[in-house]
Amino acid sequence: MSTGGELIVRSDRAGCRRRLAALRHGLHAATGVEAVLVTGPGAVAALTGVWLETGTVLPGRQPWLLVGPDGPPRLLVHDFELELARRRCPPELAQITPVTDRCRAVRQWQAGLGAAVRLGADGSGVPANEQPLPPDAEHREISDRLPELLRGYHAPELAQVRAGAAVLELAVATVLRGPCAPERELAARLAAEVFQSSGDWYDLVPIASSGPRLRIPHARPTGRTPEQGDLCRIGVRARYGPYHLMCVRSAVVRGDRYLTTEGVCGAAGADAAAVLDALRPGASYRELAGALPVRTGRLAIPLAQGMGFAFKEPPQLGADRADTLAEGDLVLVSIVLTEPTGARAYWQNVTPVGAGADG
Repeated sequence: MSTGGELIVRSDRAGCRRRLAALRHGLHAATGVEAVLVTGPGAVAALTGVWLETGTVLPGRQPWLLVGPDGPPRLLVHDFELELARRRCPPELAQITPVTDRCRAVRQWQAGLGAAVRLGADGSGVPANEQPLPPDAEHREISDRLPELLRGYHAPELAQVRAGAAVLELAVATVLRGPCAPERELAARLAAEVFQSSGDWYDLVPIASSGPRLRIPHARPTGRTPEQGDLCRIGVRARYGPYHLMCVRSAVVRGDRYLTTEGVCGAAGADAAAVLDALRPGASYRELAGALPVRTGRLAIPLAQGMGFAFKEPPQLGADRADTLAEGDLVLVSIVLTEPTGARAYWQNVTPVGAGADG
C-alpha cells in the first residue's frame, strides 16, 4: 500500500501524447533543447496523466519526468509509490522507473544522452537540498516556457471539465432552492448532492458561512442558523480527477429561503454574466474588465488561467499583463463585491474557454 498519496490517471491519453509532442517540438524550435527534465507536479501530470497528491506525499518524493528526444518519457517514482504507479500508469505514456536517489538517476540519464544532446530543465518544485543536475551541466532553464507549451485542453478533457463543473453548479443551485438551514446541514447537503453524481471526486470542501462569519476568510461551517436579512456564502470546491473546480454563490435570507438576485448578490451575478459573455479565445484582461459595469466595492478580478492543476498556475491574466485567452484554457472567474458593512458577495466558477463552453 502506498504511503505517499494517491496516483490518478486521466482517461484522455491522446491529450497527454499531444502535449508531449508539443513540448518536444516547441522547445526544440524555440531553444534547441532536445531532452528535458520535468519536475513540476502539474507539468508531470499534464504529460503523463499521473497526479501524485503533493499534500500527502513527503518532501522529495514527487515523481520527476525525463523526456528524451523520442520514445516514452521515463517517470522516476519513489519505491513507496512503485506498486500503485505500475497498476495505474499506462505504459505507453511513461516508463515507470523506481528510484531511491532521483538526482543520481537524472545524472545517469544525462550521461546516457551524450554530450551532443542539448538539455533543458524545469526547476519548479525541487527541494532546496536537491540539485538534480551537476553544477557543470550545460542546460537551459525552461520552467517559464512550460505553461505556454502545455496550455489548453483537448476536446475530451474539456468535456470532463464541463461535466464536473455542471455537477457543482447543480449541487449549489439545488441547495439554494431548499429551505434555510444551519451551516453544517447545508454543507452536508452540498456534499451529498455532489457525491450522487458519477465521477472521481477528491478533496471536496463544502462552503457555508453566513452573517458576521462572512468576514472570516475560509470559515468552516458551524451550527449557526442564518437570520433574516443575512448574507450567505454557499458553494463547493473540489477536484474532479486532476481538475480543480469551484462553484460559489451568495444569497440573502428572506423568510425561509435564499435569494440570489437581491441587492449585492444580484449585482455579483450580473457582473459574472458580463464577464462570461466576453470570455472567448483572444480576449484580454482589459477586454473582460471593460465588459463590467462601473461599481464601487468591487475587488480586482483574479482571472487565473492555466493547466487546471491550481487556480493560479501561470500564465495568469492581469491588468499589467498582455496575456490573452486561448481555446481550451481553464479560467477561474471570481467576482467579489463588498457591502458598506464589510460583508462580501461572491460569484465564482471555473470555466473552460471555447469548444462549446458555456462561457
